[in-house]
Amino acid sequence: HIENFVARDVDAIILNPADKEGSSPAVDIAVREHKPVVVVNSIVSNLQKANAFVGSPDVEAGHIEVAEIMRLLHNQGNIALIQGPYGHSAEVQRTKGIRELLATFPGARIVAEQTANWSRATAMSVMENMLSSGRKIDAVIAENDEMALGASKAIEGAGKQKDIPVIGIDAIADALKAVDAGKM
Repeated sequence: HIENFVARDVDAIILNPADKEGSSPAVDIAVREHKPVVVVNSIVSNLQKANAFVGSPDVEAGHIEVAEIMRLLHNQGNIALIQGPYGHSAEVQRTKGIRELLATFPGARIVAEQTANWSRATAMSVMENMLSSGRKIDAVIAENDEMALGASKAIEGAGKQKDIPVIGIDAIADALKAVDAGKM
């Protein structure tokens, strides 16, 4: 795509990378061709070469999720972690933040984890499988709101919505409605 944009002589490029490493050559091409490049939403390994980055601090997002779940669980419990696509910079950084802060709570641990690729439907299936595994799960941390909504739906389907809190991150409209309704 970047080579096509360069051939079409665009004035600037906005890049939403699918993969931290795999998308970095796109930045190199833009720089080599003197095209301003703005990276959005997630990072590339050579982010310093881009002209700008617009996105959220994903390690902090992980910290926020753990802090709230630990508040709800009184600093202890078995956590199910539903992750974004492995290798995506938001997944890498949010997982880092989650593990970093969770390590400071000796009574808490991750007992199940799996990717749901940012998908609500996939997260619902993943959560159904986690619930049927027999592991005791006290709370769910999902690395985005879409996956949190899917996990919440599975938990509701199992009749455990009052027992297993779910947290997501990003503040999408459906998630805000779920929070207002007491479902997340």
